[in-house]
Order: sequence, then C-alpha cells, then structure tokens
Amino acid sequence: MRIIHVIDYFQPQLGYQETFLAREHSRMGHEVHVITSDRYYPFPHYEETVAPLLGPRQLIPGIYKEDGVTIHRLPARFEYRTRVWLKGLKTEIEAIQPDVIYAHGIENIASFRLARWKLKNQYKCSLIYDCHMIEMAAKSKLSSLFRSVYRHFLKQWILNAADALVAVSDTTKEYMETAYGIPSYRIQMIPLGVDTESFHRNTEIRMKMRSNLGIDSREVAFIYVGKVIAEKGVHLLAKAVQQMLKDDPNLRLKVLIVGGGPAEYRERIMRDLPDVDLAEKFIWIGVVPNAELPKYYSAADIGVWPREVTITQLEAMSCELPIIVADNPAAAERVAWGNGLIYKEGDVEDLCRAMKQLLNDEKL
Repeated sequence: MRIIHVIDYFQPQLGYQETFLAREHSRMGHEVHVITSDRYYPFPHYEETVAPLLGPRQLIPGIYKEDGVTIHRLPARFEYRTRVWLKGLKTEIEAIQPDVIYAHGIENIASFRLARWKLKNQYKCSLIYDCHMIEMAAKSKLSSLFRSVYRHFLKQWILNAADALVAVSDTTKEYMETAYGIPSYRIQMIPLGVDTESFHRNTEIRMKMRSNLGIDSREVAFIYVGKVIAEKGVHLLAKAVQQMLKDDPNLRLKVLIVGGGPAEYRERIMRDLPDVDLAEKFIWIGVVPNAELPKYYSAADIGVWPREVTITQLEAMSCELPIIVADNPAAAERVAWGNGLIYKEGDVEDLCRAMKQLLNDEKL
C-alpha cells in the first residue's frame, strides 16, 4: 500500500510516535510518505533545548529520504503558534495517490482540509486520524474557546470524513469525548508503543557506559530524559536528591540528566546545591539523538520524571527501568502494572520517599 502520514512538524532525530510508526510501515513493505512543513516544532526555549541537535527551525522545502521513508517538506503559507498551513498539500497527495492517509491530530488545519476534500469525494483512500491531546496540555482560555468552536462547528466534518479515530491513551480518549464531544464508540484506543529492537537493556553497553560516566558498580543511577526546563520540574529532582543525602549521607547514587535547556536554569539548580560533593552527584549529558538514548537507559537503574508525561517514560520502561512519575492521570497510566511509583506532583518530600523506596528495593 501507499501510506501518507500528514503532520505539521516532523523531527525524526527526536523520535516520537510519528517517526517510529512511519518506519514500521516501511519495514512492513509499504510505500511510506510523510508530508510535513519546512520547519521543526516551536519547542519552548528552542535554541537551548533542541537546536544543538536539530539546528535552525527553518528548513529548505523539498523531498528527502530517511530510513525508507520519503519526507515531503512543504512551505508553510502561514504559521500561528503550533498551527501551520501546508502550501501544496493537495497537489502532493494527488501525485502520490495513496491508499491510506494517516493524519496526526484532529485539531490542526491540515486535518480539516483533509476532511473537506474527502467529503467532496476528491479522493477515495481511507482516512485515519489520531489524537495525542490531554486535558493538562489544554488549559488556556484560547483552548477553551477553540474546544467550543470545535464541538459546534468542526467536529462533524471529522466524524463524517474519518474511517477511524484513534486515541493514544485512555486519558486522550476521555479528552476527545469531553472536550470535543466525539462519541466514545467512534474512538479506538491504541496506546503508544516503543521500538523494542532499539530500546532494550544491554548489559555490555551498561558496563561500558557506567565506566565512561564515572558511575561505580555499587551506585544506583537515577535518570531523567527530556528538556531541562522549569516546566519539567528538574529542580524538584535536585531538591529530592539533596534531601535524600541529608537524611543519609552514605547513600551511593548518581543522577543522569539527559537533555538540553537554558543555561540559567541549570545554573539556578546548581546554585541551590550546597556543596561540591552534592553537585558531583549530577551528570549533565545535554541533548542527544533518540537513537543514542538506549545506552543511557541501560546505564541507569531508575527513571524519574517530576512533571508532565512524555514518550521517554515508555522508552525507559522498555529498557527495564522502573519509573517515578507525577500523579496526573496521563502519567499514572504508565505505572498501572506495578512497574513504577506515583508521587504527589511538586511535593519534594513525597518524591524523596518514592526515590528511596525504589533505591532500597532489593529486587532492583
């Protein structure tokens, strides 16, 4: 089959569902295309978080090939916040003549354009939508206004055009029902997965990485992977480690921080650490390609994410790490099988408790 993935922003160096799904479709023998914009997602603090890996946001429009997938980068006619109008989208689709279009997102401009064309019988292929949105990511007044407009004027377009609607978690399914008014029976929940061929624990690499990073065999290594910004709560992790060592100075531990962020935020974290010995417990890696993450997970023992929900939690679990996450519903889904702990978000004492509990677990 010829499959097109349509997504506003596409950055395969960082991984994410759309990257691995397109690659897997290609491995299955399908002809796979990704149609996207000529720019990367406008991540918060872009220059400090992901630019060291991705480079400039603005790219040259054109057709590229990567991992068996053809990537069509179209000019953006305009961009507003995280919404873009892809110039030439219809022409590109008509040239490919797909059997399936997989639209990532049910609330972006391309999704409505695809629905309109499908309803006007301008193409006959199957149209599948997925949604990743959760309530905690859509709390602004503008989001509330958009949801109201969506329910009353836009929802029916999507419902009439879609051959399938996919939610990537139970929390997302609930959001689609309550925020957008989409009937439950129309939504299929297919949870996010991980490429287990890439993300698995490797004992040989573990020993090599720990030696290179200066982690003693008797030390427990915690790991955080993601953007090093206040919204992710890395400072809470630092405070919890400080409290743990205050309670027991003999604890043998290290903390890997894998990700980029503003220098002033990292400096603020380091200033709050009272002495050199404590600061030396932290190993700052910086942002790395998604393909390199498995070796850092293999080097670690426990994953910690003080705030929000992220695909890196799933990747860590695929590398056999128990994880600690905040008590929001989306993150709590990740540890529903006894594979980690939940702590009260923002509560350093409770985060400290969870970290101690896993650190002292003899099964680890």
